[in-house]
Amino acid sequence: MTQTIAVENKSDFIDMLIGVSEQLIHVISEENALLKDRKYNTAGGLQSEKARLSFAYENQIRVLRENPAVVASISQDQKALLNDLAARFDEAASENIHLLTAARHINLRVLEAIRDAAIEQVSSTRGYSNPATVTANAGKGNKEALSVTLDQRL
Repeated sequence: MTQTIAVENKSDFIDMLIGVSEQLIHVISEENALLKDRKYNTAGGLQSEKARLSFAYENQIRVLRENPAVVASISQDQKALLNDLAARFDEAASENIHLLTAARHINLRVLEAIRDAAIEQVSSTRGYSNPATVTANAGKGNKEALSVTLDQRL
């Protein structure tokens, strides 16, 4: 069961939607700039604000869809601004997806290199070979178990 939320002041609601849209675009653009500069930890700090604004934006769009009278009350200037914001949002979000995918790929390659180096370190330990002579790669054929935990969060 869905509940329709009534909008009492249509103009204020549209202004609020415009404001949230502008803030969300700003945060996504800021995150994009940080990702381009490979400042991943700083970019991660924007996640809570981005999530909060995304939630507010989704709720406002849902309310807008449930209230055709609000849509009908939008002025031409507001429609033009909302169309511009929608285009800017799509562009920023598309770039954000691309940059996050690239950052994740880089992160996975680094983790794989760390894993491979750890495995190589374990497999190149000194020990006794089959004829009981000391060698540098005695463990290569008989690898020890290696337990490594890698955090894959970006």
